[in-house]
Amino acid sequence: IITADSSSVDNLIEALQKSGVRCKGMVIEPLASAEAVLSQDERSVGVVLVDIGGGTSDVSIFLDGSIWHTNVIPVGGFQVTRDISIAFTTFSLAAEEAKLNYGHAIPKSIDAREQITLPGFANEQFSQISRQELCAVINDRVDELLNMILNEVDKAGLKNVPAGGLVLTGGSSKLPGLREMASDIWPGPVRIGMPAASSWVPHGLEDPAFATVLGLIFWDARHSYVAGNTYAGSGIAKYSFMLKHWLSNLTNKVHA
Repeated sequence: IITADSSSVDNLIEALQKSGVRCKGMVIEPLASAEAVLSQDERSVGVVLVDIGGGTSDVSIFLDGSIWHTNVIPVGGFQVTRDISIAFTTFSLAAEEAKLNYGHAIPKSIDAREQITLPGFANEQFSQISRQELCAVINDRVDELLNMILNEVDKAGLKNVPAGGLVLTGGSSKLPGLREMASDIWPGPVRIGMPAASSWVPHGLEDPAFATVLGLIFWDARHSYVAGNTYAGSGIAKYSFMLKHWLSNLTNKVHA
């Protein structure tokens, strides 16, 4: 049983309708992401899925093929950007660009001699900083996040981490060095969750940032019903051409 605040759900549906989109149903985010990036074997033996978003990270534990625990950690990519902005007295857009272009979770892997330029507020001043110093700020926040994930497993009542390990997905999971850093902390296998390859998913969308949106499509396809309420496990075949066309257009817009 999944509960949600009715006013929040109503507001979301109303926003979709005003955008010309009909809401067919609601799916909790971890289930959608799992459809795109987890295998059935991982869900069966147990796995921890973490979708690292902009302002939060969604932690979900799967055991025996079903979701067993879920919670939201108030740390995501936005907090990393804010840390950079404060540490180097620069505005948010510049901090975000620095994170994306020069960020790395492991400072010691960066040449200490490498320098980057950051603008001050209102572009009035520019300063040279060590790229390694930038990555040290990122490392501190990532370390906090990884330890909060471990604590979440403890709070869920598990004596040991699930055998399937840790799967990181979402846009912020693309941070270079994140998997390696997580492997040093996490007592088990770690991988970055990429949406499963499919004949109808364009290569431009095989990206952790699109895990949830592609997972919603997978979910709908695999839980569709045909005439007579017969379960259609391969329901995706009935509109795969339409999906591929729509997703191809989306890919072109995303990468335009």
